[in-house]
Amino acid sequence: QQQAQTAATLLSPKPATAPADAEWITQRLTIQPGETESLPEVLGEKAVFEWSARVLDTRESRQWDDPSRAHNAYRFLGLAIDFDGELSVTTPLGDFFGSAPGVNPYENLFFTVDESGKMTSRLLMPFAKSMRMSLSNLGKIPYTVELRLLVGQRAFTDRDYHLRAQWGTVTRDSWPPFDTNFVKTTGEGKVVGTVYQIANPVLIWWGEGDQKIFVDDEAFPSTFGTGTEDDYGYAYGNNRPFTRPYHAQTRVDGPASGGHISLNRWYVLDALPYRQSIQFDQEVWHWMPCKPTLTHVIYWYAKPGTPGPTIIDQADLAPRDLGIRENMLDPLEGEILRHEATGGAVEKQRLANCSRTEHLVWHGSKPGDRLTLHVPVPTAGSYTVELNLCMAADYGRYKFSVNGQELPQVVDGYSPKLYWRQVKLGPFNLRKGDNTLEVEMLEPNPNAKPGNWFGLDYVFLVGQ
Repeated sequence: QQQAQTAATLLSPKPATAPADAEWITQRLTIQPGETESLPEVLGEKAVFEWSARVLDTRESRQWDDPSRAHNAYRFLGLAIDFDGELSVTTPLGDFFGSAPGVNPYENLFFTVDESGKMTSRLLMPFAKSMRMSLSNLGKIPYTVELRLLVGQRAFTDRDYHLRAQWGTVTRDSWPPFDTNFVKTTGEGKVVGTVYQIANPVLIWWGEGDQKIFVDDEAFPSTFGTGTEDDYGYAYGNNRPFTRPYHAQTRVDGPASGGHISLNRWYVLDALPYRQSIQFDQEVWHWMPCKPTLTHVIYWYAKPGTPGPTIIDQADLAPRDLGIRENMLDPLEGEILRHEATGGAVEKQRLANCSRTEHLVWHGSKPGDRLTLHVPVPTAGSYTVELNLCMAADYGRYKFSVNGQELPQVVDGYSPKLYWRQVKLGPFNLRKGDNTLEVEMLEPNPNAKPGNWFGLDYVFLVGQ
């Protein structure tokens, strides 16, 4: 019975118990571009037990950079919160609530986001003397925001901390793997959660990197994760949304592992306390060479007087445009496409980097030999044809034709080490049903080893 009660409480989370005389502060702010608006300063020894925000009059459209779209409105409103005169929270408004970009409905321990765009936080925010909350419009049009805060008396003792939260982002080549820093700070406190967002421009898995958490100036991290997927609670790549009390995947666009993905993780039973310092690094280890955008929020409670969050870099705020999901067909695995070749051998080969860990290979061919692949298309229309191709020391050079239309570009598959290349062809007017992709083997790169290999992971069709 006790277990059932605990489960019910976790599934229907409530804020910390507020005093009977706690009051709701409700405000509607309209913020002009380039301007900042603030709530009236809250004075006294108090806490915010719960608060919510909703941007009014957002709309969806097929134009990614439309400033009225929710993912832009909630990203271009900068949230700043001061406790007792110390800057403590600096994040985009939407990102603070555990999921981004845009409105991604979910509920777990600390946050709720509903379909109307109302976003609610249950992270306790205590202070000794004052609290000030402001919103800055870093976008191009005015935004109107409804704010609602439950504020009540609460003693602030020498054991209490201020809530901190900061946002960061990086866009860079995924190979070789690298570490990105979520927070590096000094003083006393504890880390209680992270949000991790990935704009993945390819369809391949991205989440092998480990968490590396250095506590109190230790030389080697005392917390060393076993993979991003493990820390965020699903232990193997999962391309569907899920929600649990202490972790969630609130957005996963696809196809496959591509698009925008948003995860959160709350360190409650396993909070990360520190006395002198903490450094939280996230390793980025993507299976495919590409250029993803990686965004994070980290939450920690810190002793007053210790360093606050970093300031938002406005140059990198805009959510990344990865195309219109509705225009994208699910990828066609190279190894299952019907095919015929005029020379050489065609087979499937297991390779962990690939979609579904396999790809189609053609090898032993001569210049002038051709491989024809049959590509089924469900609906006639204009499409770009994107190929994920393997590269290695014994790979050849090729030209492509689509439905008999020869393309001028030459693709060199030679690489001294295993590598991958995404090749975009077209657009083409494709018919419903069977279409052909033809690969012609050319004279190899003079540095290549014998073999004239060709490796195709998948064909990805995007409607125009």
